[in-house]
Amino acid sequence: NHIGNEGMKTFAEALSKGALNNLEDLGLRRNEIGDEGMKAFSEALSMGALNRCTKINFLGNPASQDSRNSAEQAMKRRWLDGSFLAKNLSDVEKLDCSDLGWGNDEMRQLSIALTFATSMGALKHLKTLLLDKFEIRDDDSTMSLDLSHKEINDVDMQIVCMLFSNGALNNLKNLYLHMNKIEGIKAFICQGALNNLKSLDLYHNNIDDEGMKAFVKALSKGCLNNLENLDLQRNDIGNEGMKAFAEALSKGALNNLANLNFMNNQIGDEGTKAFSK
Repeated sequence: NHIGNEGMKTFAEALSKGALNNLEDLGLRRNEIGDEGMKAFSEALSMGALNRCTKINFLGNPASQDSRNSAEQAMKRRWLDGSFLAKNLSDVEKLDCSDLGWGNDEMRQLSIALTFATSMGALKHLKTLLLDKFEIRDDDSTMSLDLSHKEINDVDMQIVCMLFSNGALNNLKNLYLHMNKIEGIKAFICQGALNNLKSLDLYHNNIDDEGMKAFVKALSKGCLNNLENLDLQRNDIGNEGMKAFAEALSKGALNNLANLNFMNNQIGDEGTKAFSK
């Protein structure tokens, strides 16, 4: 095609008036769109155009990389706005933001935005989320999910657990999260999410006594009672975390647990003695 700046400006004006608002993917590769056309497109996005679109492709146009980046940033800013998500994506089942490049700070903002939208009654059907860092694809046939070596932290886990709470991966039995940066386990327990889980692998994360105590609070409410295998090797759990864990087990938590691994933590005699009480 030969779409240039003037054509793009006209297109952007139509978009700003609500045209193509259900579009999820827009490809305008190899045209003649320059910086002026890209600026008009970015402004339309900022005004709420294409409110379901998460993918844009302008490769092969003469527009500068800076102007293309501006359009991508305009799109990304919307996903960091909880009000925008609540208003425009109340019934969406899938969000694909995998081409937008999320840093840790932006992931934290995204979690806040998603949480806010959920509190407003939106995103109750969201079960598939595709990001650069990781993907959750809802599939009732999925029995195992491996999110290891993804540098996943507590903020990421809040997003993951929101999907689980919405009913994503209802038949999931095995969750592998080793070699990440998770500190607190409380994020795993969201409104009964993961209650069908049989195996939970948290090998080599950053879970300490406080994270373990938060986990114990959830366990005391009957969460994860179908869990049979729990791997907490190579974390930072000490005596206090172990005491809290032992107390929860003595009160009936994790009553189906068959395999437990605490190797290479900070647990001493005081922690192990708690199991004899």
